[in-house]
Amino acid sequence: MTIYNELPVTTFRWTKANHILLDDLNINKTEYNYNTVKVGKDNVSDIPMAEEIKIKDDFVGASKESLEEVLEIANYKKYIFAKSGENLDIYLDLKTNEANPVLIGDISIYGKENSNIQITMDYSGDYKNAYTNVLTRIKAEKNSKINIVKVQRQGEIRHIEHRYSQVEENGEVKYLTVNLGGEESLYHFVTDLIGDNSKADLKTIYIGEGKSLTDIYNNIRFYGKNANGDFIVKGALKDQAKKYFRGTLDFIKGSSQSTGDEEEKVILLNDKVKSFAIPILLAGEDDVIGNHAASAGQVDENILFYIMSRGFSEKEAKKMIVEGSFRPIIDEIKNMELRDFVIDTLDKKLEKV
Repeated sequence: MTIYNELPVTTFRWTKANHILLDDLNINKTEYNYNTVKVGKDNVSDIPMAEEIKIKDDFVGASKESLEEVLEIANYKKYIFAKSGENLDIYLDLKTNEANPVLIGDISIYGKENSNIQITMDYSGDYKNAYTNVLTRIKAEKNSKINIVKVQRQGEIRHIEHRYSQVEENGEVKYLTVNLGGEESLYHFVTDLIGDNSKADLKTIYIGEGKSLTDIYNNIRFYGKNANGDFIVKGALKDQAKKYFRGTLDFIKGSSQSTGDEEEKVILLNDKVKSFAIPILLAGEDDVIGNHAASAGQVDENILFYIMSRGFSEKEAKKMIVEGSFRPIIDEIKNMELRDFVIDTLDKKLEKV
């Protein structure tokens, strides 16, 4: 078995939340030949177009073993590079199927000074024996902006994403993740705000169903002055689904006047689901503001009663409450086709609550 998403500072062992243990999978590496680039083919390369984005030595990924798998045997490598002042729009259709069941990817996204990159990453496929393990490297140079929307709608598979981001002075990274599928969805996010006035705006929504596992690790590390890092997670769990959230805001000495907010809210749609949340705040600098909040609970009875008093059934009322929680984040998806798909999928998944 392998340990995944271990906390940077462990808490009491009896909580059984410092990490998770998962069975090792017997993965046969195969070639991945699916044509993934739907938009922006001229700006996605198989070879580096700039210096390679280095991940820090202390970045361990979701697990040491799964990160090494990417670094050693990736069957999909792509490099996205925006020159200084350039604007890019990219759509990656990252499908797995019977012909391409294994995606072990290493994707680099590099924005030079004053550039602007918009990327949609659409992970899809219903093939049951598929497997996805991807490292996403991101670097935003001075005054650049990188805006990524990721939708994970694969079937009952193990999906792993290791993500390392580095943001320089006045740079900004936005990353919206929508997790709609996966038997085991493992996310490991580390963002280094190294420049003054750098910014990270990270949002994740998910729905857990059946016996699925959603495990989210996030660590925003503040190095520059007046940096700002926010992470918002909203989810809903039904059936016997389980979720772990481990979120850390780490203010390094010298990151004065930086601010960070971390918020997690999960709606429990029955009493058999399990939700664990471990928010951590580390402060090596005095002059900073850090906030974190985590809440988990069943649907508010007062709101439920109010909606039902307007003629809606209990099921309809619960759907409205969950969708109302997710909708402000979903509306940030600019691609109308993908946004409509997300809304329709949520609607179907919430039919049986």
